[in-house]
Amino acid sequence: MQIFFRCVDDYLEIRDGPSESSPLIGKYCSMDPPSTIFSSDSSLYVRFVTDFDAKSPGFNATYEVASCGGSIVLQQGHTSAVTSPNYPEPYPQIATCAWNVHAPRGHFVEANIEHIWMSYSENCTMDYLMLKDKNETGDILMPPACSKLHANLDGYQSMHDSMFVEFHSNSSGNKMSRMFCSNRQCGFDLKVSSSPFGKRFFWDGIVFVEMTVTTIL
Repeated sequence: MQIFFRCVDDYLEIRDGPSESSPLIGKYCSMDPPSTIFSSDSSLYVRFVTDFDAKSPGFNATYEVASCGGSIVLQQGHTSAVTSPNYPEPYPQIATCAWNVHAPRGHFVEANIEHIWMSYSENCTMDYLMLKDKNETGDILMPPACSKLHANLDGYQSMHDSMFVEFHSNSSGNKMSRMFCSNRQCGFDLKVSSSPFGKRFFWDGIVFVEMTVTTIL
């Protein structure tokens, strides 16, 4: 689409509901796509507006029936949240969710666990949160974790400009009650943000850091 800050001439409009009078989620017209958009019910209203001034590539979007997961596009200087389904209420007994978190060009992804409490199993094999560098096949940053005992509370940083977040639950026992969760919060709350690369270069998984040292005489 054409690049305008106010999205007046060419834009994509998305509303939470079945009609043009439904609540506005957003208007989009820049080259940077938004994060995955979820409806609060069973429908989204999508409208594409354009004029005759200039040709532009337009847009491409996909849709599917989903309850969690998707893409998160981080904005510089802002923090986004990734949470388990229904958080802080109990999450579904059987669920698999995956998020691809993308930082702006030239930035890492920073991830900090604000809260995590899941049904315990040995090595957290049943219910867990896991972080990987870059994408689903990337290096593991945080192995499967189901409590703060299994996580680094100082946070995690990707080696590239993206991070893969996976949540899995396969509880076969009784349905969880919020009353028995830590601080009455079930599941997890993960905060993600971006930080600049600085002068770092990556080659075959090896990090080279270039720096300038100034001494004061």
